[in-house]
Amino acid sequence: MEITVDQQDDNHEVQRPTDWTVQDAVGCMFGEDHVQKIKNIPLSNSTVSRRIKDMSIDIEAIINERIKKSPFFSIQVDESTDVSDLSILLVIARYLNVNELEENLSLCYLLTKRCTGEDIFNVIHGYFCGSEIDWAKCCGVCTDGGKSMPGCYNILVHVVVSK
Repeated sequence: MEITVDQQDDNHEVQRPTDWTVQDAVGCMFGEDHVQKIKNIPLSNSTVSRRIKDMSIDIEAIINERIKKSPFFSIQVDESTDVSDLSILLVIARYLNVNELEENLSLCYLLTKRCTGEDIFNVIHGYFCGSEIDWAKCCGVCTDGGKSMPGCYNILVHVVVSK
């Protein structure tokens, strides 16, 4: 096996080992007719992007369906800052699924401005309403108790409890 380099003008394109290793492995294990099937799989950027988006929509639907079927659920709410200094609201849901307690990221939302507890509640409430998740089944709200927004989370918990 070798790595090939295609040269066109001043541009060089290196074929990564992953471009040919899978084909070699499939050819060795299953034969050349299967190699052709691997070569026919479209892997353009738009195809990969679309597939990732489709999978994420499916996973989100599965998680939301499990939350809806659960007799109760609780949420953990956290505000975090990513490497590009953007504030993100994270909501992790804990729920019962076939007698097993599961925990999954339910919502990841970009916060574009400074938010109050009511603003955060409205974001979560909008998502839950859009997903038809019943607040009446929410048995708990947990926060990290960070010093940056203590009043904000108190208001959030109060609004959730009043629902």
